Amino acid sequence: ILDGIEAVADLLVLHQIEQPLPEMRQQAEVLARACAQTYQAMAGLRSFDGLNQYWVEINRLENEGDRIYRKTVARLFSGEYKAMDVLKWKDLADQLEAAIDKCEDVANTLESIVLKHA
Repeated sequence: ILDGIEAVADLLVLHQIEQPLPEMRQQAEVLARACAQTYQAMAGLRSFDGLNQYWVEINRLENEGDRIYRKTVARLFSGEYKAMDVLKWKDLADQLEAAIDKCEDVANTLESIVLKHA
């Protein structure tokens, strides 16, 4: 997850993006909420108590991230932006989506651990 977040930060600098699109801000907010849920789930890993609420919420957030991603890509290819800007924004949107997906991967792993030890 952290590698994905770092990649997002690197792309902002490399592509000299000063003001992200509103949809990308939404993606970043979803990522922050998914990370917070992941952190809380890790704290509950010792007892396995109530962990299902975390992976359910992380899955919901990942689905929300998917919707925002599709909306972003549709906007990027609407003809509203120059080709070079589309490439930069798409690169950033892809990386945000990948980082959100990593949160879901962790949630799926937690679910497997809990089910294995149930």
